[in-house]
Amino acid sequence: QAARLRDGARVLAVFTGHPDNLERAVRCGRELFSRVQLQTNDWPESWRLGGAIHQGAVVFGAVGSEARRDYTVIGNLVNRTAHLCGAAEPWELLLPREDWEQLPRDLQNMFSREVPIKTKHETEPKMLRSHRRKDLTDTPW
Repeated sequence: QAARLRDGARVLAVFTGHPDNLERAVRCGRELFSRVQLQTNDWPESWRLGGAIHQGAVVFGAVGSEARRDYTVIGNLVNRTAHLCGAAEPWELLLPREDWEQLPRDLQNMFSREVPIKTKHETEPKMLRSHRRKDLTDTPW
C-alpha cells in the first residue's frame, strides 16, 4: 500500500507473512484515510491524501554501503504502485481489478467505481477500482 501526502511526500507500507495481506492493506488504507480526515477536517485543502494498493513480489532489505545503508523496498511493483498513487485524486484509493477480485464482498463494495488510469510508461489507460469520498465529513470511511 502506498499513500501520497501533501507536497508529494509518500508513505509505503508492506504487508507480509499473513494469508490475508491484501485485505489487511485495504483496511489499513481505509483507516489511514479516515484518521487523517478526522484530524484535518478544519483544513481539508492542505491535506490531499491519495493512495493505491497493489500486491505482488518485491525485493526488500538493506541496501548500500557501511557508510550509508537503508532498509528499502524496490521492484516494478513498487514503482507501479507509486505511479498509481500519484494518479489518485484527492481522497481516492485505487486498486487494480485483479486485486479487487480477491477481496471479500464487503471490501469489494467499497470500490464501487471503475476508472481509467494512465501512468508513466503506459501507452493505454488501465481500468482500476476506485473508492473516493465526495465530501469531507466527521464520519469515518
